[in-house]
Amino acid sequence: MLKTFVFGALALVVWVAALIGVQLAVQGHRTEIAARLLVSAVLLFTYWAVARWVERREVRELRRRDAHTILYGIAGGFVLFLCTMAILMVAGVYHFSAFASTKPLLAGLSLAVAAAVVEELLFRGFVFRWLEAGLGTWIAVALSALMFGLAHAANQGATTMSTAAIALEAGVLLSAAYVYSRTLWLPIGIHIGWNFTEGAIFGTAVSGHQATGMLSGTFHGPQWLTGGAFGVEATLPAVGVCLLAASALLIASARANHTFEPL
Repeated sequence: MLKTFVFGALALVVWVAALIGVQLAVQGHRTEIAARLLVSAVLLFTYWAVARWVERREVRELRRRDAHTILYGIAGGFVLFLCTMAILMVAGVYHFSAFASTKPLLAGLSLAVAAAVVEELLFRGFVFRWLEAGLGTWIAVALSALMFGLAHAANQGATTMSTAAIALEAGVLLSAAYVYSRTLWLPIGIHIGWNFTEGAIFGTAVSGHQATGMLSGTFHGPQWLTGGAFGVEATLPAVGVCLLAASALLIASARANHTFEPL
């Protein structure tokens, strides 16, 4: 067990070093889209390499035969965010105003890919996998979700509610997607689909980061429905929609015996 922990910690150190190194290498690169995609590719390869050669294990969570599930995830993330916006529109909170431009789509997609790859490799690939190995699936879901929420607590516009919302909706949902599929491709896809739809299509803030989208609109109402400066992720409808999806995945996982008890 100690040997597994030591080699796992070493793998994380090497991966973080690669993250810092590749970010410094592309800093100031005139083609941001290419730079983001390069960062994503390097980090995916580094994760696979350290798992294979440092941890000396089979990298089942990144098998090529499962790579197509990233498309299911992207579609799922798109639908989940669309459902959230539909609720806000029906409630009179969001008001569509105009079609802006398709120019932000490609840049927004590359940003969504980079953010999803970095966060899913770190929080599901390392953190959740380690927690689950020692504490079991259910405690790992709860603890990793809490950590994911706290990781966004310093973002611009963050509040206690936004931190709790990120933990409950994204933290639980993305861990549930990993448990159900036993692959990182599905949570990466969901993460991409949600962020891309939120930022590049609707032009709303993504976890406090302002975005320019294909569409433009306005929000009116209390912060628990508008999300404030943090964005739609900090709204009650977003939490409800994502928790519903997460619950379905976790129930299906339990029925398929994809969950583990503590050691």
